[in-house]
Amino acid sequence: MTIFLQADWEDWSAFSQNTFEISGSGGITTVANLDRDFKDTWRAGVGMAYQSGERVYLLGASYDSSPVSDSDRTFDLPFDEQFRIAGAIIHESEQGLKYALSASFVYFGEGKIDQTSQGVRAKGEFDDNWGVFLGGTLRYEF
Repeated sequence: MTIFLQADWEDWSAFSQNTFEISGSGGITTVANLDRDFKDTWRAGVGMAYQSGERVYLLGASYDSSPVSDSDRTFDLPFDEQFRIAGAIIHESEQGLKYALSASFVYFGEGKIDQTSQGVRAKGEFDDNWGVFLGGTLRYEF
């Protein structure tokens, strides 16, 4: 059995400033600068791999911090913290057939939003803010 540990830092603040430019008829151009108030994030994870005969079993879990505070979160990019659990099975036979099956469950956080724009307040959170990802590969070498 092999144990994996992961630590990660991501420079999300580098993407905080967004500029939008819209060109219209008659040479009219509208430019808007938007500060997303992104902050840098970190990730921590743990995983394991176990080989039994022709198969390898993998299992892991990780956590990502939120790139934006609740008070700065927007509806168009409702980033929040993320929790992941993933597993995979890899099979490699001596006859040249190889396949892998994987599944991941990701909880994207509550995505709480509390915004006031043009005098109108919008407040809430996402009820079902998660995803399931399934994957597979098949390869034959001859």
